[in-house]
Amino acid sequence: MSQTTETCGKRNRMPYIEPTIRTIVGALCTGLAVAQFLYPEYTLYWQGTLLFIGINLFQSGFTRWCMMEKLLRALGFRCEIEEIRHLTEQLAESNARLNSYMRTLDLVNEAILELDTEGRILSASEGWRRMLAQVGVTVSCSTLTCCIVPEDLESVLTVLKEIQTRQGETRTVRFRLLCGTKRIARWMEAKFMADHIEGQWRIRAILHDVTEAHLRECQIQHMALHDSLTGLPNRHLLQERMSQLLEQRKNSTRPVGLLFIDLDNFKQVNDRHGHSRGDLLLRHVAEALDRECREWETPGRWGGDEFLVLLELPDEEPRFHLLGRAEALMKSAASALREAGMDSIVTLSIGGAIFPEDAESIEDLLLQADTALYEAKERGKNNIRIRSLVETGAGAEAPSGKLTDQPASRAGSA
Repeated sequence: MSQTTETCGKRNRMPYIEPTIRTIVGALCTGLAVAQFLYPEYTLYWQGTLLFIGINLFQSGFTRWCMMEKLLRALGFRCEIEEIRHLTEQLAESNARLNSYMRTLDLVNEAILELDTEGRILSASEGWRRMLAQVGVTVSCSTLTCCIVPEDLESVLTVLKEIQTRQGETRTVRFRLLCGTKRIARWMEAKFMADHIEGQWRIRAILHDVTEAHLRECQIQHMALHDSLTGLPNRHLLQERMSQLLEQRKNSTRPVGLLFIDLDNFKQVNDRHGHSRGDLLLRHVAEALDRECREWETPGRWGGDEFLVLLELPDEEPRFHLLGRAEALMKSAASALREAGMDSIVTLSIGGAIFPEDAESIEDLLLQADTALYEAKERGKNNIRIRSLVETGAGAEAPSGKLTDQPASRAGSA
């Protein structure tokens, strides 16, 4: 509206008609009063002039015709009433377009919000109410932050704070809306932009429901990092977790253990019973290993019939702790083999190594564990070999009373 007024002013700098008429009438009335005082003998003339002016102004209220107005228009004076009417029409058209845009935005799966710096909602589109209804929220939220899952709140507050120092910039963040009972959490992707208007910060937000896309991304990511047959972490994820764990242990004395587990004679299962039976057996063994592993232990499928378990070990006698965990894993896997009816064909061989006792890098740790596994197979399969215990003397008894070579009858007995 101010822009239109400024434009009109640039086109015509002449005064407005309405105040000019008041000025002229005031001047005429004053002049007639002075003339009446100075020349009383012309009283009829003065009164007649005054009557003419009054009748002209009075009838203009009904007929919309005024001699002075016509004269001033001819001289190029501006009409204030017409400009106000014109600006009012423009404002009505602008509001109509705005309402049309808002109705169009209500058709898409997006919500538009205007917030203050505290996250309070100043205005919201119909899409926002639909989103709340979709997650089971029946009451209106006065602030955006009260509708966000607590775990995601910090990232949203950080963005709201940062954009107030970057006027005009857009920041994007993902978060989940709080949902009602038995509702699936909905993921939102929000774009925020702040403007400093009339001394106050206002934050505009556009929220888009990306739940399906987010779930697909998570599924793709899970497929890329997990074995499709067993569901265990694959080689890529295992190497990534080994790198993270060994990096954390560089400045620590806490050791890390690695176990290679191989199914002995597994090829005979595929040859005699088919690959589908072999795949089923791999899944049974994977489930057994996963059940046996603790929170700080990571089992995974290295490839083929080989599994790997990454363990965090205590400072005291880590090699015997690793041996004990290998025995427990062998016992659990042996039980799965018996349940599948394959314990007469398939057994397990396990080789283990410790960082930094046996190796100082991921590559060396894998090599040492693989070497221990090879030695277990060379010694007749169906047994356990821990690299650091082997080096104390093959077949030698450990101080705890456990042997470096564990027969299947001991490890698999239940």
